Amino acid sequence: MDDGWTEPRCVDSCPTGALSFGEEGELDLEGAEPLEALAGLGAHAWYKNLPKRFVAGCLVDFDSREVVVGAEAVLADESGAEVARMATDDFGDFLFDQVAPAAYTVRIASRELAADVREKDLNLGDIAAQ
Repeated sequence: MDDGWTEPRCVDSCPTGALSFGEEGELDLEGAEPLEALAGLGAHAWYKNLPKRFVAGCLVDFDSREVVVGAEAVLADESGAEVARMATDDFGDFLFDQVAPAAYTVRIASRELAADVREKDLNLGDIAAQ
């Protein structure tokens, strides 16, 4: 930028146009999240569509050797409040995608399963339908 460039070289040469540079008030930051690592340093980096965590699993009736289709799965936060709800698909699978890193509980088939995704994504694997 010292040589008269109006934007950093990474922004200028980005082949997908994924990078932007400018004053915060001039950029479209709707839905963007700040990069926490730079907080307090005076630098501002904002990200759109920042990936979050997922919690997944598969409900199986082991007695009949079949997956359970259409079962209700609920994702609840630590206080017990519902965060998301869905039905298992044609393969018995459920996927709560793009959830904030936190400790959750999955309620499915009269069961409650701990789902801690603070550090990494979680696949609960095959869950027995009681």
